[in-house]
Amino acid sequence: MTEEREVILEDTLELEVIKNKKRHLNPFIFWFLLLIASIWFVFSVKNTPFLPFNWVFISAGALIILLALMYFLTDKYRKPNKMYVIRGTNIILSLALLLVALWLPHAANKVSTTIQSNTSVEADNTIHVNLYVLKDEYKKEHSDIFGNNIASKTYDNPIDELKAYEDEIFISQLGIDYDNQRIAIDEVKSLLGVTKLNMIDANSIQEGADALYGNKGQVLLLSDTNVKMLTNIEEYENFENETRIIYSIDVEAVNPVIESSSELTSKPFALFFGGNDEEGELKLFGKTDVDMVVVVNPTTHQIVLVSFPRDSYVPNPHSGYYADKLTHLGVTGIDNTLSSLSSLLDVNINNYVLLNFTTYMKIIDALGGVEVENPYAFGFWDNEDIYFPEGKIKLDGYNALLYVRERKTLPDGDFGRTMHQQLVMRAIIEKIASPAIITRFDSLMTAMEGTFLTNVSEEALYGLCQYQLENNIKWNIVNYRIEGSVGMAYCAYAPGTALSVVYPSSAQIDFVGEEIRKVLNGELVEQQEIVLPYGQLDILEIAPAPTDMDIVEDEETDISPSVEPLPEVTPEVTVEPEPTPEVTPEITPEITPEVTPEITPAQSEDTGSEEGNDGGE
Repeated sequence: MTEEREVILEDTLELEVIKNKKRHLNPFIFWFLLLIASIWFVFSVKNTPFLPFNWVFISAGALIILLALMYFLTDKYRKPNKMYVIRGTNIILSLALLLVALWLPHAANKVSTTIQSNTSVEADNTIHVNLYVLKDEYKKEHSDIFGNNIASKTYDNPIDELKAYEDEIFISQLGIDYDNQRIAIDEVKSLLGVTKLNMIDANSIQEGADALYGNKGQVLLLSDTNVKMLTNIEEYENFENETRIIYSIDVEAVNPVIESSSELTSKPFALFFGGNDEEGELKLFGKTDVDMVVVVNPTTHQIVLVSFPRDSYVPNPHSGYYADKLTHLGVTGIDNTLSSLSSLLDVNINNYVLLNFTTYMKIIDALGGVEVENPYAFGFWDNEDIYFPEGKIKLDGYNALLYVRERKTLPDGDFGRTMHQQLVMRAIIEKIASPAIITRFDSLMTAMEGTFLTNVSEEALYGLCQYQLENNIKWNIVNYRIEGSVGMAYCAYAPGTALSVVYPSSAQIDFVGEEIRKVLNGELVEQQEIVLPYGQLDILEIAPAPTDMDIVEDEETDISPSVEPLPEVTPEVTVEPEPTPEVTPEITPEITPEVTPEITPAQSEDTGSEEGNDGGE
């Protein structure tokens, strides 16, 4: 009996030893999983294009130390109570590394998709040249002009309706939109099977509208990029309600070829930031309601922000350097805006970001809002419930949009609006450059997808991200806004009517240009105050825009533009300080000398001209 007990006891001890051996092997299996997760993690870091390459060595070194430590602990603590702790630690570390290793390719793909969806190469720059006729209701209300010339018949086929107007007079504006209008005219001829149209040519969109409403012509050819300019003129603010489109012709616009900077981390660069509040798909052709130049020196960690009022009266390169509103320049392409600003500031601006202004609030919401130091309290002009107190305030996307759009209740009107735009831009830059962006990364990428256009390459943006992450740069940001005096003047794209413009201060432009050159040359700059009394503002002297010319019938088959082709010249911008505050610039139109600009201090009231009723646009 005793012997049997001893045999049973020996068998039991052998089984216990076997079980214990199995338990001692289990922790090393989980350590091996940690090893695999670590290798996968390092591999993911190496293949993430926006992460610095030295992070591969840093992460590999840290994980080698971690693996050695966990191996030592796994081997040392084999008792059951300690074994479970070590096993659990291995499992938690493995899962964490695997999750990050899986997230990094997702993040890289998200960044790549976002950049590619916003590059100008992929942008749809189809311009629609629409054929407008006045609605029957409008003609009936103005029978003294139109008589019985009312086309009440409706057509199922647009081409049939176009043919109904074959013998009517078509109105073009070849002088300001030659390429698009020429293509549209040829297309209309082809559709109608004719070699000649009854045509009259206007020198501006307003002149064309005058001809349509005055019944000098019955069909107006107008590009969709110019409709917004026309409706901003008070007389034609209801244009889209009073007309209808009988046919639309798609014209593939040639993208402005602007060679961007390929290196953003070792050399200084300048970037134009443009925005508008129009909805819909972004294009490289259109007005810019926000006009900001951003100059960056990555080696000295300096950033200069320079904002221009959208109504700044500046040379228009596309129109022979005649004067025009800065916001109008983008209608013929972003390259036109960059060319003018480059000339004014004497800096090569070859990078741009165009933002649909109404969608940028998505980006701010994705960042969790931004904080700005509001210099003075104000409310929103058409909503008494909206109020921005003085001091530090936090803005979500919606309120940030209101903050940068308001101008009517501000003490300095549009100049104050440009200041607010800079404050929000600065807050966005600071938040994106902070480590906190990691927690907002995915939502930010989703918000940015399809909301802006840029010519900066994917590789250049990756390089800038790597540079920021590697050095954790604290940027020194200085910001300036160009001011001036408000007056009335003719514009190259709207020569028929004197419009409200801002004559920018040449002294301020000179100062800002010098600060930019310092930054480009590697000098350190600090924020300075450059606001001058309105009475002492120097006015930028440039050639005034040509006035309107009479509409002239063209009896030739091939219609030529009513103005001479643009000369290939370098803009000559003369900046001469005024000797006394009383001197007023005399900008006299060529044909109508009785209209002269009246220079008045910028106030919050509207001038009642082209864009006076934009509701803070």
